[in-house]
Amino acid sequence: MDFKHEYLLNSLSKIKHKKYELYVVSRVIFDLDDWDIEFVCQQYVKTPTGRNFVDLYFPQFRIYLKVNELYHNSASQKELDKHRDQEILESVHLKPFELNIFGMEKNTPLTLIDINKKISNFCDILREEKRKALAEGSFIPWTSQEARYDISQYKRSGKINVDDNVIVRRQFEALNLLGANYKGWQKAWWKQDSTYAVWFPKLYDIKSSAWDNKLSDDGRTIIERRKDGAKLTDYDRTSKRIVFGHQRNNFGKTVYKFLGVFSTDLDASSDNQSVHKLEAKTHSLNI
Repeated sequence: MDFKHEYLLNSLSKIKHKKYELYVVSRVIFDLDDWDIEFVCQQYVKTPTGRNFVDLYFPQFRIYLKVNELYHNSASQKELDKHRDQEILESVHLKPFELNIFGMEKNTPLTLIDINKKISNFCDILREEKRKALAEGSFIPWTSQEARYDISQYKRSGKINVDDNVIVRRQFEALNLLGANYKGWQKAWWKQDSTYAVWFPKLYDIKSSAWDNKLSDDGRTIIERRKDGAKLTDYDRTSKRIVFGHQRNNFGKTVYKFLGVFSTDLDASSDNQSVHKLEAKTHSLNI
């Protein structure tokens, strides 16, 4: 239980300057009072219209909650949200819930009594989701911080799918999903066979990196180039790329997210940059 207590304290510390969000999130967790249910604070979610923060995410039920405060609509906050690097979830198959702490007509805060009623109703929804999952035999209790990164869940299904938010903590785990047997790997490229290679591009700005890679908002295009504008020499543009994007999770730790299988668009590419287009969102593991 110790790691969960530490996880809770670290999670709440991230939102200590947002009083209503802190109140709602902490009350949901304490009202729910169930340490078998995992939660993630300030989860970054990609939707068809862009990327947004959600204040509380429950991975076992694919449910997320947004606490709507007025500051979310400010230009400065939107710009801050845009540039924060966090583990990104696809909104596909996720169930959204919103909790407004302001009255819609007078634009004034609701009383805590009214807010508490909304929180109680939301917790009842989560309890019902757990009850249904237990009845179906599909509920897996939250046992560790690493549970969500366990690659055995993908091995059982025999495939990886972008919509399933496939994320691993280490590069060699991604390679082992694809039939390798490594205990370590720290390179951005791994040639699997004559058709496929695995690519681990950094998709956020790192000063020490020589590369400037950009993923489009719809997740269908990756533009790859060097920061100094140099030509791309000795470069593979024929392999299909199984892409695990290098990202940061909610606590700043490196994770690798499956973004799909990409092919290089030779017509759109040049000597100085490569343009890779999404070819498939699902890839068979063949193991």
